[in-house]
Amino acid sequence: MGYQDRDYWQPDSEGWRGSSSAWGTTARTVTVTLIMINVAVFFLDMFTDKTARGVHWLGQLLALHSDEWQRPWMWWRLMSYGFVHAPLDSPNGILHILGNMLALFFLGRVLESDYGRSEFVKFYLIAIVLAGVVWVATTFNAAEPRMVVGASGGVAAVLVLFAFRYPRVNLMLFGVLPIPAWILASLFVGMDVLRSFSKESLVAAQCHLAGAALAAFYYRLGWNFRWLDFGWLRRLTTRRRRLRVYRESDPLATLRSQADEVLDKINRLGEASLTRQERKILERYSEQLRRNQQS
Repeated sequence: MGYQDRDYWQPDSEGWRGSSSAWGTTARTVTVTLIMINVAVFFLDMFTDKTARGVHWLGQLLALHSDEWQRPWMWWRLMSYGFVHAPLDSPNGILHILGNMLALFFLGRVLESDYGRSEFVKFYLIAIVLAGVVWVATTFNAAEPRMVVGASGGVAAVLVLFAFRYPRVNLMLFGVLPIPAWILASLFVGMDVLRSFSKESLVAAQCHLAGAALAAFYYRLGWNFRWLDFGWLRRLTTRRRRLRVYRESDPLATLRSQADEVLDKINRLGEASLTRQERKILERYSEQLRRNQQS
């Protein structure tokens, strides 16, 4: 039996297709860990007192301020602001964190599977820091001090990188309208470009555009962040793997393992998501199976 005979091999499928493997996995991904941190901070912030500026104390402490360039000892906020969102009692507060975390959940897990836990979390955190640097650089001379919070810079980077890798995969806009990833990413980037010219916009469009630019360069230039090695990050992204035991007499063991991973990807994303190398793996596996049946 070749790989085409598997019940989840659908050559004509190009859209997003969920699977039991994607929803029912028991292993917690680093994407889910990032979401849990954001949600925990969101609820903790609700129980802190409001400050004179009308925001909660924890949110103000972790937020990035436009005059931060004058206080190098506070530059840790270039990362902390990406784990804070608008409070629940603010206008559209729940939509801020809900939109970011849903996008991170559905798209981040796919990229984490592609690039690995360590590389993905480095990419995400660097996007947040870069977005913060760009925001401070464009607001440091504001007449009134400003603050920014939210994971949008990192999420924008995730969306654009996903669109580069899987441009034809359909994503659900507002949960109802299927739209190819490249069109959705283009729409969001286009709206942020327009927002960047509006002084009245409350959206930090420059954060989104910085994340999108990082994703474009990362994909087009073949960047990677393997050279970044932090002990705490290594502990966060390293997990014990369950051992798989194969019979030494089975020549198909390694190839079968690779083919199963590719077939699982087809089950989640459809055939259109496969790379040339992954297609070759399936072709070699199918050919080897036919040879075994004929011998």
